[in-house]
Amino acid sequence: MIARLYDQYNDAVRILYRSGNIHDPLVDKTESLKIINNRIVLSEIPTEFHRVIINGYTEIDQRKPAAKKIPDEKDFIVNYSNGIIDFHASQEGKMVVAIYKGRGMIQYPASRIWAHYPNPDAVLNLQQIIEISHQRIEEIIRVTNEAIKATNNANIAAEGAIIATGKANQAADAAVSATNTAIDASKRADDSAKFANDAALTTRLIWLEPVPKYDDIKTTYPTPEIGSTTMVLETGARYRYEGNGIWRQIDNYTRGSIPLASTVVDGLMSKEDFTLTHDKLKYRQILFVMPVITDTNEQKIYIAPLEYDASISSIAAICGTPVASGRTALYIEKNNIANLGNASVPWERLSAQPIVFDVNEYKAFVPPLTVTNVSEGDIFRVFVEDFDPSHEGISITLNIEL
Repeated sequence: MIARLYDQYNDAVRILYRSGNIHDPLVDKTESLKIINNRIVLSEIPTEFHRVIINGYTEIDQRKPAAKKIPDEKDFIVNYSNGIIDFHASQEGKMVVAIYKGRGMIQYPASRIWAHYPNPDAVLNLQQIIEISHQRIEEIIRVTNEAIKATNNANIAAEGAIIATGKANQAADAAVSATNTAIDASKRADDSAKFANDAALTTRLIWLEPVPKYDDIKTTYPTPEIGSTTMVLETGARYRYEGNGIWRQIDNYTRGSIPLASTVVDGLMSKEDFTLTHDKLKYRQILFVMPVITDTNEQKIYIAPLEYDASISSIAAICGTPVASGRTALYIEKNNIANLGNASVPWERLSAQPIVFDVNEYKAFVPPLTVTNVSEGDIFRVFVEDFDPSHEGISITLNIEL
């Protein structure tokens, strides 16, 4: 029977937390991990306040009542009590980079780490294996001492030598068995050390000086170590050396690991704000306001030059007091500020037919536009072909699309 050298009721799991103050701050962690069995295990417990960021994936916040319990293809779920992150089954085998603030770690006792030893059908824990090794070592010491004592007694009497030799043979057999056990334990220790070293290589970051462009990485650092990390100043992207000549992007300094917003994904702004503002930012308006018209030909109303190339998508015209009789007909014309004052360069009309206000109509007829493209420095004016003096409060809007 194996004697237990520990009190199993006091052999508890220890959770070591940082206080988070200036003397014991939280630690920034960046870990490159492979998804195995649909999950990764962080080296430390992450803080729920700062969240976990994984580039290319969206976290499902389990604090929300309606949150999904099973992640979709580009989602993940974080267990903030133990640092385990679950992914969709389709992500199996992929490498991801997790960025978070570590608040501490969980330490498990040897009695809770199980192994098949020495018989594959018998399951022992690491503490029991340690006890077995300890007992075997004591047995080797004891038997070896007996062998030495028996050898000394052999010089005194031949009969004692025979007895001692027999005991020495038994001790030798026990020593061989113990030696084989020690060799096996040493091999397992080597395997564990190699596994720990490989795991460390997947997470370490060796910071190097930035380079101007991506192509400069291999020329500046021709013989990097695994974990060597540098930034490309041209794009702000940071790359980590994975071995075998592969530099893999892990994040972007200009926006961290936060993606750009779109109509379906939150990012540097929410998807709702993106949808609300994005499409509207490409539109501008030019407005002519004429309280009254006193004469035909060009009106002395000019709009400041455009500061960009664009196109006119539409024109709308309304009035406050409609035409009482006859009609009002006018054109919108354009020229460039560089040609202003040069009579040899004519003004160009935006339509072949005039914009027309008919009797009692508050909204004008706007013909199809024959000129829609406008350039930086273009200016606009109104040319009146015909008008009714009673016509008042005319507003003409040019809708510009960038």
